[in-house]
Formats: sequence, structure tokens, C-alpha cells
Amino acid sequence: MASNALPPNAAVWFEIPVTDMARAKAFYAAVVGAPLEDQEGGPNPMANFPMASGRSVSGHLYPGKPAARGTIPAPQGTTAKLVIVDVPGSAQTQVRVAGIGVPRATPDFEALEVMNALLGGLFTSRINLNLREDKGYTYGAFSAFVFRKAAGPFFVGAGVRTDATAPSVTEIYNEIRKMKDVQVSTDELALGRDSLVRSMPGRFETTGQAAASFASLFVYDLGLDYYSKYIERVGAVEAAAVHAAAGKHLAPERMLVVAVGDRQKIEAELLKLSLGTAEFRDLEGVVVKP
Repeated sequence: MASNALPPNAAVWFEIPVTDMARAKAFYAAVVGAPLEDQEGGPNPMANFPMASGRSVSGHLYPGKPAARGTIPAPQGTTAKLVIVDVPGSAQTQVRVAGIGVPRATPDFEALEVMNALLGGLFTSRINLNLREDKGYTYGAFSAFVFRKAAGPFFVGAGVRTDATAPSVTEIYNEIRKMKDVQVSTDELALGRDSLVRSMPGRFETTGQAAASFASLFVYDLGLDYYSKYIERVGAVEAAAVHAAAGKHLAPERMLVVAVGDRQKIEAELLKLSLGTAEFRDLEGVVVKP
């Protein structure tokens, strides 16, 4: 909209393109609790949101055409299997064991959520209990799938004692392989499912969390009934489905290790793990000579 067409008290003005003006007007009128006002006279019809007196924030709807769906290129990374970022004098090492995960649209999404909760998503997860409670290597360790339209990363992370860097990596790989090889117990399964169900209200605790939760319905085409059926879907996940999801999507042989710490103290022991090609970088991420 041209600046001379703005209301004189508009401090911020936004535009929302829509494909169905009548439907959009009805929707936003219900959201804001007041009707939108039609504005004619320009090249396109517009509908203005209500505006308070004084300096205010408002905007309008206008006919627009959605952008064509594009293609997202496959993620690319380093060919190294071990990346050491040198931080001389560091008291601990930040460790990440990472690989490429799966898109949000994967049909075994709920099984993966349960599996990851047990692997590293909960305080009582296998990785955290191993590295923190049993070994005392770290204050906390976790794992996560980052779901996107294309495949996002899967990674395990922990800040560990410098002298426990290589042993921590070994234990992380052990837990990943164990999750692939051994089906979870009935008690573990119940723990993973219950944690997801009981945490769901937290997704709507604040306006920001609620907005993000609702936004995901549209970003990932989940449908408006997604949350009403979520608990039922999670409750239907069986141990065999968790085992199958782990076997299909956890690929330790394709993962790489990133260790950010004192190279002088951690390099030798990490190289003994025979993870594969090693690469060294400085704090700016620039590759340096071995």
C-alpha cells in the first residue's frame, strides 16, 4: 500500500496476502473479535483490520498468489568423521555425535519421538543416566531429532570433562547401537509414551508456545485435528515400532563426531577410536592443518 494511503495514526502497518478474501475476512474477524472494513479505490480490493485511536498497529488483507512450492536441496556436510575444534585451555569438551535425520512427514514420527525420549530426550534417558549418573563424565547429556520439511539433523550432545572426551564418545555410540539392537522393555516403553503425553499441555502454556504449536499445523500440513488425536497416536506406539524406527533411522556408521575443546589434551585419545578421517578447525570454523 502506498504511504499516502495509510491511516495517519498507523505506527506499524502489515499486509497479509490471501487467496479467498471472503473466507479470510471471516476468519480474521473471528480472531480479532471485530469486522474488517473493505477499502476500494486502489488497483486491488483490500480489507483493513480495526485500528485503535492514537499511534497503533494494524494492517490489511489483499488478494495474493502463493509462491510455488520449491525443492529443498539435500543437506551436505564434511566428509570427515571426526572434527576437532581447538579451544586451548578449555576445562571441558562440547561433544556432538550427529547425522542426518528424517523429515517431519516421516510416517513413524511418533515411534521416533518415543525412541528418542528413551535414548536421550529425558533426564532418565539411557545416555544421560550412563554419562552423568553412572560415569560422572557430564552434568547432562541429551539427544534430539530436529524435524523439518526436509531431513533435519539428529544429534547427541554433552559438555564432558576434558579427560573423559573419548570415553564419552564411546559410550554415546554404545547407547545408540544398543537402542538399534535391543528392543525396549515394557516399563521403558510406558515411560517414553507417558512423558510425551504428559508434556503436551506445556506446548500451550504461553502465547508464544501456543502460536508455535499452531503454526506447525500449517507448516507441516498436519491437519487441524492433529493435537486432538496426538495422545491416541502416541499411546498406540508399541515396542516393536520403536525398535523398527531405531533400526531404520539410527545409523552410527554414518554419524560424525564434533569435539570442541583443548586439542592437545583430547586429540590422541579420540584418534585411537578409529572413527575415520579427522579434520581440525579453529574457533571460526576454518580448517587448519593437522
